[in-house]
Amino acid sequence: NQALPIEEHPGLYQRFGRTEGGDPCWRCKGCAKTFSTGKPARRHKRSDKNRLVLDMLCNDLSLAKTSKISGLSYRDIYRRIGLYHDQVRSFVARREDFSRIDFAEVGSRFATDSQALTIN
Repeated sequence: NQALPIEEHPGLYQRFGRTEGGDPCWRCKGCAKTFSTGKPARRHKRSDKNRLVLDMLCNDLSLAKTSKISGLSYRDIYRRIGLYHDQVRSFVARREDFSRIDFAEVGSRFATDSQALTIN
């Protein structure tokens, strides 16, 4: 059941205390497994490296060089890549949520752009 969101299915879970970091813990009523929720970077021991790793990945540095410069293992770098991916998907989902817009009221407008291409 851990794949089902707590907010949408509150009857499947019960509160089960907090972690040392203060994040809430939950227990599945079906299988009795426990898990915690909280900030996406809550397990990063060295969160000060997030910006450095992101800059290196955006500037096409290899994982070997990124690992050597940042002092992080490949596993930690891949975890950060997963974190970045989740954050980008969350941002895009919030940005492109048109469910609250009433197009009958505001009307639909489309922006177009034209370019002149020169081919040798």
